[in-house]
Amino acid sequence: PWLRIEVSDGNARDLPQLCTPHDSGARGLHIVDAIASAWGFTPVGDRKTVWCELPLVPAERSSLR
Repeated sequence: PWLRIEVSDGNARDLPQLCTPHDSGARGLHIVDAIASAWGFTPVGDRKTVWCELPLVPAERSSLR
């Protein structure tokens, strides 16, 4: 099982791509790429939707009760 997250915006011209992080940013997609099992985008007219899929794993039960 997995969790799919989607975010849409009104800018279909600037498509998401991994680029070199720098002092002012460009780290978000690197984080998504590191934790997601898949990610991508879907352009629709003048909008785009960026999505990622995160694997769901059962949480370990704590021995503290």
